[in-house]
Amino acid sequence: MSLLRRTERRLSNNPEQVTIYNREINKLEKEGYAVKITSEDVNRTTGSWYIPHYMVFHNGKARVVFNCSFTYQEHNLNNNLLPGPTLGPPLLGVLLRFREHAVTISGDIRAMFHKVRLFSSDQPFLRFLWRDMEQDRQPDVYEWRVLPFGTTCSPCCATYAVRRHFKDHMNGNEDVMESVLTAFYVDNYLQSLPCPKQAASLIDKLRAILAKGGFDIRQWACNVPDVVAHLPSDARSEACELWLSADRTEPQESTLGLRWNCLSDVLGYKKRSVFATEVTMRTVYRILASQYDPLGFIIPYTTRAKVIVQALWRTERQWDDPIQDDLLPLWEAWESELTDLQNVTFPRRYTPFNITTEDVELHVFCDASEKAYGAVAYIRVVDSTGQTHVSFVLARSRVAPKCQLSIPRLELCAALTLEVPAFFCLPRRPT
Repeated sequence: MSLLRRTERRLSNNPEQVTIYNREINKLEKEGYAVKITSEDVNRTTGSWYIPHYMVFHNGKARVVFNCSFTYQEHNLNNNLLPGPTLGPPLLGVLLRFREHAVTISGDIRAMFHKVRLFSSDQPFLRFLWRDMEQDRQPDVYEWRVLPFGTTCSPCCATYAVRRHFKDHMNGNEDVMESVLTAFYVDNYLQSLPCPKQAASLIDKLRAILAKGGFDIRQWACNVPDVVAHLPSDARSEACELWLSADRTEPQESTLGLRWNCLSDVLGYKKRSVFATEVTMRTVYRILASQYDPLGFIIPYTTRAKVIVQALWRTERQWDDPIQDDLLPLWEAWESELTDLQNVTFPRRYTPFNITTEDVELHVFCDASEKAYGAVAYIRVVDSTGQTHVSFVLARSRVAPKCQLSIPRLELCAALTLEVPAFFCLPRRPT
């Protein structure tokens, strides 16, 4: 109750947020994701758990978040749940395969977690309180009927449900099952295929099979507009819809944190601004951590910042102490270049469109200095005309450890930075 009152106090001075909050709770009830239970149902169970909730703002949108990691009397819901194995493919593998072929498609399953029902015996442990800001009465008790966001087991359970559904309904569509196993990263779907006809067929099969289980895959986008032109408008992404209606010349999609320009078929970086009134170690780490770079294309830039951070720790300082030494100009110079990241792009596909591949080689280079070491992988393709095409694949770097190592030893460390990631590049190849 105390946490509910705290949330109500925060909302009481903002009628707009109250409206959003009530709308979100009512939406959960209307969709059947959560139900209001009677006092008899509340008292019928011997064990239960109540999840606190509050409002957060992310990407300009207000969301109600359920804190399943809240600790009460040394008990924590998530600590008592098994996260389960990681069933989906690694993020890196999905992104590397996304760059293989000429035609690429993306989509996501709407409210994927909320499409998986809970056992009735588990529902009492996923309760929450709300009373529509009517603080003069006792709150209503709600129970989740589906997997909520925030529980540590939800990703594993939802992924298993989707995979099991496909296994039970694939009816000989082995290509679809293979795509499900390798192209889904939780609810996000990224796939590349050799031709538009194959891509359109795969989309239709995925939509039909998922619909049988109550899953709605939508937000479809493609670098070839004809592939998604036959879909209903509500099944296509907003950017793709504008592209098809000629209202936008350069549609952009978000693909697992990267920016994908469908028309030019290039990948780029989202602008991630972090506002801070003064430079402290806390803000430095926050800014550096916000630069999402799963493929390592901006490694030369972020490595500079990591070297500065390592140097900052040579002076004893607290997390919130203002940085005022000689390293401050170096950091400010680095930070001033952040806005230029949105101009950095690289081809989505490893090879140009409409070429016949004759030979493929993976080349990995590594090097080290006294300050840092790293490695980069390129793919070299020779086409049927004898022309050579080289494309960036992956890069990783580390700052040199504080204890001084010889350059040869650091070079050995550099060789190991791509040892595991390189395996994602080996089994499949672009065609």
